[in-house]
Amino acid sequence: MKNIFIIPARSGSKGIKNKNLKLINGIPLFVWSIIHAKYIAKKDDLILFSSDSEKYLNIAKSWGAIPIKRPLKLASDKAFTEPVMTHALSNITVHPEDNIVLLQPTSPLRSKNLMKELYKKLETSQSAVSLTESYEFNWINLDNDYVKPAYSQRPRRQDMQPKLSENGSIYFNKYKYYEKNLNRVYKQAE
Repeated sequence: MKNIFIIPARSGSKGIKNKNLKLINGIPLFVWSIIHAKYIAKKDDLILFSSDSEKYLNIAKSWGAIPIKRPLKLASDKAFTEPVMTHALSNITVHPEDNIVLLQPTSPLRSKNLMKELYKKLETSQSAVSLTESYEFNWINLDNDYVKPAYSQRPRRQDMQPKLSENGSIYFNKYKYYEKNLNRVYKQAE
């Protein structure tokens, strides 16, 4: 069993031009995911970097990742992540018990503690996802001028059940489940 880290970073960002190359503490945004993978990677683990950009691929290679040229049809702003992952995995030999870890490049602020927790999960779990806990008072938009609360009583925060949301930082799934469901997290049969 090995850990296979996949970092997808395309070059055609619409919101922030070349966002994956923006420097965070002097290092390109997407490189932080390579650094995080290397922090917990074992000797036989693989760090795959998927991109449509030769420039990105060269930078990733210089930081120790395996560059995988992504087809243009998987580099559009409408492309889903799972086909990108499948393409990257098709370039290597994968065992059913291997761990597939997706590290989104737009989440550069992963802590060492979070990565250590992920390392433990890779040893003991079938799947994991990083979540953010929130205590929200949601409202409903009635029209352009009016909104109303989506709750009937306003509880104290300490009395609320927290909501959990995917934060897009880390996804992990055993390859045998990824291959079966083509999903970045394990979907148990209902």
